[in-house]
Amino acid sequence: MAFGRFEDLLTATVFERLAYLSGDTLWGIIRDTFAVPACPKERVAKLKAMQFWPMWSAATDTLGKSVEPDVVLQMLIGESRELWTFIIECKLGRSQDLIQLCDEWEAFRYEAAGEYDPHRTMLLALGGLWSDRRLLPALADYSQKRFGKPLFGAAAGWSDLMNAVARASAASSSEARVLVDIRQALELHGHRIASPLRDLAGAARAIGVRAGCFSISQRGVPDEC
Repeated sequence: MAFGRFEDLLTATVFERLAYLSGDTLWGIIRDTFAVPACPKERVAKLKAMQFWPMWSAATDTLGKSVEPDVVLQMLIGESRELWTFIIECKLGRSQDLIQLCDEWEAFRYEAAGEYDPHRTMLLALGGLWSDRRLLPALADYSQKRFGKPLFGAAAGWSDLMNAVARASAASSSEARVLVDIRQALELHGHRIASPLRDLAGAARAIGVRAGCFSISQRGVPDEC
């Protein structure tokens, strides 16, 4: 229970502050944190909506329960303002669960009904990565069996978010203060900006270890809290 309380506190503290940033700055941080080639490359973006712990019940008959993702981020990206939905599941001190992730995707498909676009919906797993780095390669296997196709998603650690916030360029003095607040919140939970010699996440990103469609192995331990 203690992990859950700290997890919710960190999630709310960080994402509530991210919502104060301009759409361009927010999107730059999301894109930099998860480093997924399939993400839109456009730098122009606008925040449409951010929901915390929405209770989705439209798929209750199918799933046998309601589903509650941590954060749902909807952004209008690019000059054409394409609507993208990011379903974010945050973990602190616990592993990501591929069944939970698939349930959230399925619940959103029912909840969004006619507005659901599988090509512009992405699962983002933040924290709770696995030591064997199979989180991305195994949800694809499981979702392929469950849905007949792999799900579209990415994973990153809280330290990746910390580094992305540190690299972000503030558009104003008020944004600069928000970025400082986010960094301080992450530091209180033990996350630090990686030095060039210790930036293993950056090295992994450079060779494509983290980026790509989801795949999760069902065995492993968390390597990042």
